Amino acid sequence: MAAATDRIFSAIAAREAPILPAPATSLPTVDLLGSLVDKASNAPTAITQLASTLLALSPSLAWSQRSGASRVGEPFLSGHANTMIAGRDGYEQRGDVIVGASMLAPGITYPEHKHAPEEMYIVISGGDWYNELEGWYTPRIGDVIYHRPWLRHAMRSSEQPLLTVWCLYVEPEVSVR
Repeated sequence: MAAATDRIFSAIAAREAPILPAPATSLPTVDLLGSLVDKASNAPTAITQLASTLLALSPSLAWSQRSGASRVGEPFLSGHANTMIAGRDGYEQRGDVIVGASMLAPGITYPEHKHAPEEMYIVISGGDWYNELEGWYTPRIGDVIYHRPWLRHAMRSSEQPLLTVWCLYVEPEVSVR
């Protein structure tokens, strides 16, 4: 996880990226964000600040459903929202780092998935997390969860909504002449 953190923060520090916000969009799940930020006021200061910053940015972000969500069906389809803060389609245009946020309404499971980039999640509100090595577990608010490349993982909310910020380092594309 330390190596992944170094790659992400080094890439961000190495260059400024243009801010080109997509047209802002919202989904019903995003309406829960304010109440989650209120609950985060009891969390460690860094988590409270992260949640407040996300709330302030939210009206400028393009919230969407996961690609393929219609194949998963209800209640997942209408019970989740994702946004990309930094990345190719993010508020900040980058090709090396992806930073996003995901929200789950109460009682929703984000399906198992895996991908090449390693990923870190910052837990802003409670819920359960899964990976194929550990099974289901419940981290504390403020914990950082690390998934190595191609590790199957998922998350689910309980009676409260789940909010997380996630980060991936993506090898920059190399142009070939």
